[in-house]
Amino acid sequence: MRQRGELGKMAGLIEIVKRSVALAMILEPTGWGITGNVSRSRDHPDKTIQDYIVLGYDFAEKLVEEAAKEDGSGYALYYLIKEHMNKFGTNLALGEIFLLYLNAYGSIKMGSLNPDRAAEGGSSLVYKMWAESYINSMRLCNLTFIGRFSFSGMPSLTPMIGSKSIKMRLVDLLQLNIFDPVSYEAAKGFPYTRSVAAELKGKLQCGIPKSEDIDFIFRELCCRYNDFLVYRKNGLDASEIARLKCCAGKKISESLGSISDLVALVLFYYFLSCEEREEGYDEENSERL
Repeated sequence: MRQRGELGKMAGLIEIVKRSVALAMILEPTGWGITGNVSRSRDHPDKTIQDYIVLGYDFAEKLVEEAAKEDGSGYALYYLIKEHMNKFGTNLALGEIFLLYLNAYGSIKMGSLNPDRAAEGGSSLVYKMWAESYINSMRLCNLTFIGRFSFSGMPSLTPMIGSKSIKMRLVDLLQLNIFDPVSYEAAKGFPYTRSVAAELKGKLQCGIPKSEDIDFIFRELCCRYNDFLVYRKNGLDASEIARLKCCAGKKISESLGSISDLVALVLFYYFLSCEEREEGYDEENSERL
């Protein structure tokens, strides 16, 4: 009976993680004042906000299912990205999917809805997985996404993209890409996204985030990070100008793709922590799962 109860709790936790992933992916592009869906449409002009809603609705379950299978080899991530490319034909919000995958894995591994515990579990995968597994997943994408590494201002990374064997852990690869906030957050244990999520929870008290709340997240993240997509396309000065405008709450002409990826992670932590409170999960319960 005890084992059945523990299995039931884990099944319940997984359903909550799925819901949190779906809500994060669906709501991320719904800001209006700064970028929101406008930002994403500049990155993928053939896609609309409805594509992102479908992405969140259809793909959250697949993402969490694969994260639950992850054994540290990275094969489950590879399979997930392969499914993503087959369905959408482009690297739609792929940095977002990567971050959510790590943290969905972390939440399930730690048996906890606490964002700090989810981040701890996600970080353990970043340290465990070989960089080669991640690069193989990225090779399924188009060349512009591979540019996240090969055109990052770090020429030493370029030969690795074409290499058949990359002998380093994922964390070591991510730490080399100093201009990418997605890589930085993943390599450092997701510190700033968690702090913004906590601030959002204090502000909203677990209410549904409105468009202006999504813009609030954008501003908080822009005040901390330069967007990597702007940097890669237009250089450091342009990315700094975009950062300052976004931080001041002004409209941006460029797509802030990597900042959008972080917005989704903030929303995931927010919904996860609100579910933790609602469901009464705490550290004692999480240890029993």
